[in-house]
Amino acid sequence: MKPTLDNLDQWLFDSVEGNLSQEQQELLDQFFAQNPELSLEQDAWEQTSYTAAPITFEPKAALYHKRKFSQNYYYAAAALLVLLFAWSYTFKQEAHVASAAKMYAAKPSILKNLNQQKKHFTPIQAAPLLTTTSTFVADNFPNLQITPVSLFSSSTTSTFTTTTTENDLLSLRFPNLINGYRTDLRFEYLAGIEVENNRNKNYHWPAIQRMSQFAQKELGLSNNQSYDLLLPGKSNIDANISSVGSQSQTRFQSASMARTGTQQEQALLGQRISLDGYARNLKAGFGLQANYMQYAGAAITDFEIGFIAAPKLMLTRQLIIEPAARFRMGSRQVNSAKLEQLSFIEFQNSDLREINIDSTQGIGRRLFYRDLDLSLAVQTPILFASAQLENVFKHFDYAMGNEQNPQNSRAPQQLTLALGTQYASRNEKMRLSPYLLFTSNRLQTQFHAGVQLNINKWQFGLNMGNNQQYQAAIGYFGRHTALLLQSCQQQLLTVNSPSFLHQLTFRIYSQNSRQARRYISL
Repeated sequence: MKPTLDNLDQWLFDSVEGNLSQEQQELLDQFFAQNPELSLEQDAWEQTSYTAAPITFEPKAALYHKRKFSQNYYYAAAALLVLLFAWSYTFKQEAHVASAAKMYAAKPSILKNLNQQKKHFTPIQAAPLLTTTSTFVADNFPNLQITPVSLFSSSTTSTFTTTTTENDLLSLRFPNLINGYRTDLRFEYLAGIEVENNRNKNYHWPAIQRMSQFAQKELGLSNNQSYDLLLPGKSNIDANISSVGSQSQTRFQSASMARTGTQQEQALLGQRISLDGYARNLKAGFGLQANYMQYAGAAITDFEIGFIAAPKLMLTRQLIIEPAARFRMGSRQVNSAKLEQLSFIEFQNSDLREINIDSTQGIGRRLFYRDLDLSLAVQTPILFASAQLENVFKHFDYAMGNEQNPQNSRAPQQLTLALGTQYASRNEKMRLSPYLLFTSNRLQTQFHAGVQLNINKWQFGLNMGNNQQYQAAIGYFGRHTALLLQSCQQQLLTVNSPSFLHQLTFRIYSQNSRQARRYISL
């Protein structure tokens, strides 16, 4: 913008205030050079400049003035308290005197009524009452024999010749004799409730009481699609790739693993990194994986990346289908010097390979491969089921020698089936998730039964397999981070004694989105 006759005042004001840059000041000077008749305007603006006197502020503490209370306030408060106390004491005394006066005034009338009852007391005619009762029972219960017994003598004209003390006792006890109630018993004793409860409390152990309270809590069968399936050497995504995008959040995960208690041929070190999330506009979940595995002391090293796509399909409001596909590509590198010292290598998932090297021929150092994994999961409000097939194309992965026609030169396919559910409390602070797993490849078939327990921010997991395999996990889940430790005892194909596989997982995740999830309707 350049200075003109319309905006000249704005330019002069900014010039006086020092708000113009060097280039803008040059434009203003050029404008006055072209229009010398406007120099008076510039002089007038320069003369109107005003420099305000500096203002000094006192410290902030000086702005707050504490109000001083004189001693008169304290004297007045003490006098008020004394007056209130004296008034309350006088009021209580007057009420007590009034109640006592009423009681003394009512005593003569009570004594007068008692004396009149002594003079005019007559016995109760019990015979008509017993006769009526006997007639009613005889009509309704003919087989029941009743012998009426009179509470008083048969003579209705007899009089009582008792002393004054006996008459007083009779007048006080007679109503209790008629109605038959014991006024000294409470309802709980009559019902037999309180006495029995107090007696049983002494035999309840704290553990039994806690179990009873746990059983009384409201637990419901539910499925919120948050599982950490335990499988040796696999993360929760590797165990079920359809879980990508099951929740409306973004997750970053790093899993480190190591296999110990073995010989050099079974040694294993690995690192898995993944990033996955849910794309609401695309109605699908997407994930990216990067794996680094080192076998037999770096005799064979695998580098691999994978891309996961898991669209979310809705058949009905209660039935959701989650197909998923993972495209993997990587390279397998070989250290021939270390490989010649071995006779076999046992990879993951019970994949055993023999090593045959012909020293007269050369051996390759690197092998590239690619393959595809497929998965299908079904989510319902009460349970989930999934099926997953890895290495659909059975890619060529033979790097254990230099044979021309080796056996088992392709990656084995592995089938994984899962079925599970969840029991969740109303406040979602506790969840119990049992599940069943079935895995099978060309060398081994396994059955697993596992359970996951979430209590507040803690997670516990347990998995048992049929081939002497036991796996346990414990984790802490914070607001945006989580740490999960897994340990597995497994029986390898080449070792008689059990080996151990440990895995440490660190996660960073966002909060679940509050926006409604979108699904592809069929």
